[in-house]
Amino acid sequence: MSDAIIGGIIGSIFTVLISKILDIFQKSKDHKYSLEKIFFEKKLYAAEVTITQYTIFSSAISNFSILFERIQKEATSMEQRLQDAIYNQAMSQIKIADQASFVLSNSIQLYFDLKTQFDQNKIINEFFNQIGQIQILVDRNAGEEDINKQMQIISNSYASFDIQIKEVIKEISNEMKRFDYK
Repeated sequence: MSDAIIGGIIGSIFTVLISKILDIFQKSKDHKYSLEKIFFEKKLYAAEVTITQYTIFSSAISNFSILFERIQKEATSMEQRLQDAIYNQAMSQIKIADQASFVLSNSIQLYFDLKTQFDQNKIINEFFNQIGQIQILVDRNAGEEDINKQMQIISNSYASFDIQIKEVIKEISNEMKRFDYK
């Protein structure tokens, strides 16, 4: 009888011990899942921000190039005011794009291990330096030929930037596809 009682106590202790071990294991597994879910959500957000910022940037550059296609040296006061308004709007969008590029770069670098060296590449800085040269040319009342040459340099810089950001987006897309459960 005492063996049965001792056996029952040991069985009960063993059952409680196994139950606690399984509970600890399950909590550990739940915690890991929770962290993975948070990390995935942050990666998804960074991917969305990348696409959004690229769209803003691309739109700003497009508006900027349209402005310089339409710029006229001998403009009436109304045309000059319109050109100034378009220029100010384009510069405002460029400034937003410039600030967004840092957010984009930081988000990408933080959550993705990319082969493309997006954050270390000088293309973005070079691109914005070239845009800054336009303002200098406009302030000096440079000729249309000088501005057109600078716009060609900017166009080439943008083409390099565009190729690079599309590579980044492709890498991010491929990495996010790992979570695609079809």
